[in-house]
Amino acid sequence: MYILRVAPLTTIPLPHEQVLDYFFRESLPAGAFVEVVLNRRRVLGVVFASAPLAAVKGAVRKSVRYTLRAVSRVVSPSPVLTGTQLELARWVAKYYWAPLGHALKTVLPQAILKSPLAIGPERRAVRAPGATPRLIWKADRRADYRRLLKRALLGGRQTLFLVPDQAAEVYWRAWLEREHIAHAAYSSSVRPTATRALWQRVAGGEAMVVLGTRSALFLPFANLGLVVVDEEDSSAYKSWEQSPRYDAREVAEKVAELFKAQLVFGALSPTSTAIVRAKRGRVTMVGPDAGAGRLLNSTVVDLKLERRAGNESPLGFSLQKRITQALAEKRPVILFINRRGTAPVVLCRDCGAVIECPRCSVAMVQHRGMIRGRQTNVLVCHHCGSRSAVPELCPQCRGHDLRAFGVGTERIEAEAKKLWPAARVIRLDTDASPTSREVGAAIQSLCTGDVDILVATKLALAMRYQIFSQPPLLGIVALDPLVAFPDYRVGERLWQMIRALGLAAGEVVVQTYAPEQPLLEALKSSPEAFYAAELAERRALGLPPFSEFIKLTFRHRDSAKAAAEAASGAKQLSAVIAKAKAQDRVQILGPVPAFIAKEKGQYVWNVLVQSRLTSLRARNTLLRFVPSNWIVDVHPDSIL
Repeated sequence: MYILRVAPLTTIPLPHEQVLDYFFRESLPAGAFVEVVLNRRRVLGVVFASAPLAAVKGAVRKSVRYTLRAVSRVVSPSPVLTGTQLELARWVAKYYWAPLGHALKTVLPQAILKSPLAIGPERRAVRAPGATPRLIWKADRRADYRRLLKRALLGGRQTLFLVPDQAAEVYWRAWLEREHIAHAAYSSSVRPTATRALWQRVAGGEAMVVLGTRSALFLPFANLGLVVVDEEDSSAYKSWEQSPRYDAREVAEKVAELFKAQLVFGALSPTSTAIVRAKRGRVTMVGPDAGAGRLLNSTVVDLKLERRAGNESPLGFSLQKRITQALAEKRPVILFINRRGTAPVVLCRDCGAVIECPRCSVAMVQHRGMIRGRQTNVLVCHHCGSRSAVPELCPQCRGHDLRAFGVGTERIEAEAKKLWPAARVIRLDTDASPTSREVGAAIQSLCTGDVDILVATKLALAMRYQIFSQPPLLGIVALDPLVAFPDYRVGERLWQMIRALGLAAGEVVVQTYAPEQPLLEALKSSPEAFYAAELAERRALGLPPFSEFIKLTFRHRDSAKAAAEAASGAKQLSAVIAKAKAQDRVQILGPVPAFIAKEKGQYVWNVLVQSRLTSLRARNTLLRFVPSNWIVDVHPDSIL
């Protein structure tokens, strides 16, 4: 008889034990799949270890607080996961404070989870430690990647090439084909049959180069020697929608450590965190090259002066003039406005009330749409998707003076068609182009000259991989709503986005009511000057990367209960910190209502933990006091 250590593939609330003991008549290898009973339910489980009952009898008697049960049945007697994958799953669960079952489900694609596929025992080679991680700060990183890939292939080692999105995948796949480097592409959208085939090829060492998005990190590599994370500055590497809320850049470091592989980050405009790590010697920095250090050809338009001149159009006279000139020169035009619809707010001018979503504490956005078969203005909530007709009377005061304020992509599209009737204008947002294929087609039509003006949200970032015969004109229609977003990283992210778009375009016109703001000064200065100012401010305020943020979120349909639970949770954590005499290293900020205080009928409250603890064990000791029905987000993409 044997005792099997099994991790059920279900939610076991933290801080409860995640790996449980079951008995079975024979030993099974780590990574095998079994069916076990947990809380009267039959669930799938992953074997982590097994030992003869006689050898562990005393330890089991002392540690087990429940009746020891038998394994119900063996699903796969051979390993489905490698030892490295199991180790990675445990690390992800521990580092991001998530149930181990959630981490294992992240490692396992649905195609393998539904029909487990044995991959045979893992053969771990003895390897020398990998070199210091490298940061390639360049606009053109292809030559660097070519050398690294060929070196890894010559050494018989596999390569994982991570990209943030499908536009990047399309570009790098074409580049690998031009370089005659055989590769496999992988993402969470790959079909089940292709996933199973690739799973076996990777485990068998046949797939030597894998190009993929963040889910490719969890493939069963046999002999990984190089991990490339391109566009290190992309927020797409952060998983925020479900547990575990991992950051693929951090997981890539762990993967490289487990395989003793070379880790390489690449970026046009790296994150401040990467710059600090390079300054501290934890990363070897290559660059910046001339392309990454190039200054933008930018012009700022003061919208206050435009209004004084009598211009009521969302496109200022200066921008209109540049667009007319660009069209005459057969140059493509991109008008960037990161808001969908015709107007972000519908307001009553009698009482000042804003038309809000009944399920979310956000303004309903006005769109053009169909109501009862008739084209009209429609109100849409961008958070829960609810739709309604624009009311004739104010819901608050019954007044008649309802007006739409602000601009969105639909309004700018209509304005461009009115001002340049001969131009071919299309709109690129998730309403007009909901799929990545349609996004690519829209960008390509601009590149080939089939479209003259593209009105786009941040989906326009897909153009960063296009080569235009004529340098496009980029117009930032409304900068101020983007800058007003109250997050400490907003300046860095806008600077990165505008540089990515602007360097691809060649000429940038920025419209704003605040032309003296620091971001616009930063766009005119060198990248080194931007990072110096950004990091000086963060150091003075103790913000990441000079501390660590953990966002704790509680949601409830009852407003009073949500507020009370958030206050109680914050109070308990503060008491734990005080008892440990750690107030100088850990602070509790909040509780505060979330930026969107009510979403999909639930009231949302946040508590922010700001920590300077260097020990993961000490940090997790604090997180043990967070109730299991709270959301824990380590290194959140947004603190709001």
